[in-house]
Amino acid sequence: MRLITLVAAVSAACLAAPLAQAASVSKKLEIAAAPDKVWAAIGGFCDIGSWLTIVVKCEITEADGKKVRTLTTGDGGILVESLERWDDDGMSYTYRIQSSPLPMENYISTIKVSGNSETSTVEWSSSFDPKGAPEADVVKTISGIYQVGFDGLKKKL
Repeated sequence: MRLITLVAAVSAACLAAPLAQAASVSKKLEIAAAPDKVWAAIGGFCDIGSWLTIVVKCEITEADGKKVRTLTTGDGGILVESLERWDDDGMSYTYRIQSSPLPMENYISTIKVSGNSETSTVEWSSSFDPKGAPEADVVKTISGIYQVGFDGLKKKL
């Protein structure tokens, strides 16, 4: 009986404690182009600079069996990102930021293309833990980066 009481007390305490949740951003772009054309425009893991105009340089290396891209932004910022999953058939990839000047940690993101023969939806979503800045400010920054990318992708297509 004591064990049941103890389990109930621990369960109640866990449920009463606030759960820390990661912040997230998800943006979608509807575009009048076939998904395979949009996926081709997004390109390989280091082609991000061709449509995310804040990126001026991308270098690919490999570490621990994963592709790693080092991005340099126009203002001199350096981001190091590892490719976690690539799915050509599903037209998506997932990457993780290893280091960056952005006020966050544990950032993981997926870019996915879907649609039909005439229109596509590009979804760019992420989760992360803000660090050193208010969550709303970090969410606004990431949303702004995604919008710059979508604007560049529309221009490229």
